[in-house]
Amino acid sequence: MKSKLSFILILSLLIPTYLFSQNVNMNKKALDAFISSTTKSILGEPIPNATIVYEQVKPELNVNQKEKNIFDVIKKNKTTTNSKGEFKVEISNEQFEKLPEDFQLKFTITPKDVKKYSVLTNIVLMETNKENGPFNFILTYQKDKETNKGAFIISPKIEIED
Repeated sequence: MKSKLSFILILSLLIPTYLFSQNVNMNKKALDAFISSTTKSILGEPIPNATIVYEQVKPELNVNQKEKNIFDVIKKNKTTTNSKGEFKVEISNEQFEKLPEDFQLKFTITPKDVKKYSVLTNIVLMETNKENGPFNFILTYQKDKETNKGAFIISPKIEIED
């Protein structure tokens, strides 16, 4: 009788723990799904295997500014995004030394599935400077629900150090 009572007592302690554990796992899955969908709606959908041609372009100058003669240090080059939409702009040390502090990059984007990513333009211009290097980016697609067209968004990939 004592062993049955002990068994029932142990069982009554274990069942709530098991149920609590299951509840935490279900809540974690729901939270992960929410974070994933929220991040996707804010940042856009990453575009895997897109071909990106990049080059440095001549900046727009004010009437009072003298023309900058160092504007095509970065020659036209090509890269491809990985499965997470990440890519890197390769700049040699020699090119980096010649760059002005502030410069503009032009990206021409061709996704693997062109029909899936309907956009008004496949060109993105980005102002940047030497301090922002290394130049690692993420390519995403943000769709406008009203026009059914979207836009390519290039964001710096932020490296988090431990």
